[in-house]
Amino acid sequence: MDEEMVNSPIHYPDVETLARTQVFINLPDDTSKLVDKLWAEVKMGGPGESAVLVAIILGFLAVYVAIVIYKRRKFKREMS
Repeated sequence: MDEEMVNSPIHYPDVETLARTQVFINLPDDTSKLVDKLWAEVKMGGPGESAVLVAIILGFLAVYVAIVIYKRRKFKREMS
């Protein structure tokens, strides 16, 4: 393992830091959903619904499929 990672307090916190941490097990559903939503916002770089990300991905997918279909039709016309 990388020496820098092994000595990193972020990857391997000391006992004092671990003593100040909390672990949440079996949270209520509404709290768990809120934590999931907030974590998704952190991963996406700011507030927003994951639906926006899904819409963007689907938009790119639609453009990709349209390009593939266009190229196949163009290839078939050239071969005829």
